[in-house]
Amino acid sequence: MTSLLSGIRANSQSPGGVYRSLNDPRLFEPTPLRDTLDEALTTYVSSDSRPRRDAPTLSDFTRRVHGYEILNQYVVGGQWRALALASESSIIETFADDQRTLLKYWVYRILALTQMGASEVADRELGRLEQVSGLKKWPFELRVLRAQVPG
Repeated sequence: MTSLLSGIRANSQSPGGVYRSLNDPRLFEPTPLRDTLDEALTTYVSSDSRPRRDAPTLSDFTRRVHGYEILNQYVVGGQWRALALASESSIIETFADDQRTLLKYWVYRILALTQMGASEVADRELGRLEQVSGLKKWPFELRVLRAQVPG
């Protein structure tokens, strides 16, 4: 089974470990679903006294393309976890040849990760994104985010 999976992974990459498209699901790391407030509540507040939080989960975001209007609402509302999950879904479901749209969704994804304090995740995803074959020019916003991510 392991050799079968490695064969599939090898076939989906170009020579030299370069990813073929901007919507390759292997470019992503799992989105952190817990934050410091969640950890503090779990540690210091009993489960019956704990307030309910409207934190998004993976099941809240079906695999579909989310419109810019929805993504912008997440930005304005500071809903970074929701933005990260929605942008990942949009990237995966957008056609691979629509590079301009995919790069816009990547801006949302990296912005969300950095605002969540997941700079390490953002750095690793940007590192993989740099390996996408055929990617010649990054949008200005993505270059600015890349410069701000410690790594």
